[in-house]
Amino acid sequence: SSDLIALRAFHCFERTLQKAPPTPGADLTVLRQALDSLFETTSLLPDAGLSDVVGALGQNLRSTTDVEEGAAVLNRMVELCNFNLGRLFVVWDRILTTITEVCGTTDDRQELRGLAASALCRILAQALRKGALALAEQPEAAQDELLRHLEVLLRSPHDDTRARICEGLLSILQASGQELHPTAWGTMIHLVSTAARVELERVGIGLYLPSDLQLLASSSNGQAQRSGSMDVTGEGALPPMPPGFSGAVSSAAPDGKDASSSAALPTVFQLLELLVHDFMEYVPLESVPRLTASIGAFARFTGLGVNSSLTAVGFLWNVADALARYHCAGSETSDKTSEASASRFEELWVHIFMQLRALASDTRPEVRNCAVKSLSTALLSHGRKVGTACYQRCLSDILMKVVAEIQSAARKARASQGAPGSKGEGIIVHHSRDTPEKQWDETVVLALEGVRRVLSHFSEEAGVVAFAPLAYTMLLQIQDTIRTLSSETGGSALRALVDLMRIPASSQTFKVEGTLTSDPGLPLQEGAETTSVWLLGWSVLWGMVGVCLARDVPESLVETFASTLNALRSSHRNCFTSAQHLVLLQLSMVLVSAPSFYLPTSSPLQVESDKDAGSNGHAASSSWLKEASTACAAATAEASGTSP
Repeated sequence: SSDLIALRAFHCFERTLQKAPPTPGADLTVLRQALDSLFETTSLLPDAGLSDVVGALGQNLRSTTDVEEGAAVLNRMVELCNFNLGRLFVVWDRILTTITEVCGTTDDRQELRGLAASALCRILAQALRKGALALAEQPEAAQDELLRHLEVLLRSPHDDTRARICEGLLSILQASGQELHPTAWGTMIHLVSTAARVELERVGIGLYLPSDLQLLASSSNGQAQRSGSMDVTGEGALPPMPPGFSGAVSSAAPDGKDASSSAALPTVFQLLELLVHDFMEYVPLESVPRLTASIGAFARFTGLGVNSSLTAVGFLWNVADALARYHCAGSETSDKTSEASASRFEELWVHIFMQLRALASDTRPEVRNCAVKSLSTALLSHGRKVGTACYQRCLSDILMKVVAEIQSAARKARASQGAPGSKGEGIIVHHSRDTPEKQWDETVVLALEGVRRVLSHFSEEAGVVAFAPLAYTMLLQIQDTIRTLSSETGGSALRALVDLMRIPASSQTFKVEGTLTSDPGLPLQEGAETTSVWLLGWSVLWGMVGVCLARDVPESLVETFASTLNALRSSHRNCFTSAQHLVLLQLSMVLVSAPSFYLPTSSPLQVESDKDAGSNGHAASSSWLKEASTACAAATAEASGTSP
């Protein structure tokens, strides 16, 4: 066509001017200015003429194999769009078709693919500036339409194309993030999560946890109303792809490359960092699950190093903080918040905490310890804002499960003693943390302390009926940990037990029926209609008498028993019954006579049997302990005003 011939002539003319040496004359300067003004005057062309010029540029770009010529055509295309932003949608489909076809070409045009992707992002950066789409009938819908097509290129099979698009998204957010409308923000979060999913799946990391899918399903309807391309997993209806372009991306890293070989992964991580630090107030509520799923996947990914995983855990904390700051405040002041909205809001909190729960069992000690601390701290900071029901759910379904999972992993580590510990990347590990057992013990200590603090906080918000089942579950975990007789974890569990018993709600009695279900590990007293966490804690201590009689207790754990129980006696002596004094006395006598204590040559304390017991002294001792236990329970019941 005539336009194509003219554009090629102009390009040859431009290359001649670029190669010409500078001269004092004004002739070449005038020619350069005339050539530059040629594209400025396209704003005077009718729509049909403008479309023809874009079509000629596209035809020229498709036919050339010269990178320099292709770069010049792309630059002119960007200039043309900048001079015609007011009617960009007249030529938008042609521009998308041209650039998408170039980005889908073979490796012999690799450099041109990257230049084409960058050119598209440069056009978008100018179009999304403040006031650029002021003449559009619906600016919000216009922004969404401009951004949506990037999803096709984010699924390109070519690494360079995806990397350039991610870099373009980063530039757009840095320059014009505050100018995006709510609908465009939903699209932007979807694009970032799509980029994260594509890149992470190529290195074998799934974006979503099993618990994510149900929550994302509930949010897909709201997003689908704004954009027909969005569904639960991001695999729904997409913008149409030109013939010959494949959006399929391999789910594994290419042969010969390691897991961190993706050029786009660091850029996607920068996108998440920018969103979390600067734009959380703009992120729509229904987009939060996609954002947190992307962050959680990066935290689980080992290819960027442990520091990146720790940073991603911090991002989850930032999201929780922003959710409380920007969305909780609004819901508290509204009297018309529906029950469905409240339930939806609760699910968002649970979703964030579920990401931290998954990380709390990570094989890397630094990451899981950070996740355990972040989980307990987030609950302490925002527990009152999420509501009592959600708070209780987070404790029972997440925090208590975290303790159980960590203890299970710790038991497996003890069973495989002798295996080398995880030393991280470039981190020097102290000898006290140089085996998996020692590393998991540290995590157990952090988890027990965190749960104890959160339970204390929860007891201030909820009644004893809501607090008691959680405390009972915690007592079972504490009892199992103490009975390992480990100096570190046993001592921490003992301190957690005493601190739990000191909570004011622990002294309040409650009806057993309908509140607790007896567990064989810590059975409830038969026939008792009421009990308290305080009494259940004493049952744990009484059970330790028999454990310590039968096994050797490390000296350091004996000292922890002595200091902790003495502190309990000092602070709550007035609450002790005679039976509880007896339990404390029995436990103390068993401990101080143990061979590992201060008298290493002494014989362990034995309960004196009846003279006629003969050789059955052990059976008599066990019978005496059982009778003493019954007497303790009866005395306790009498002191509390109930019948034994």
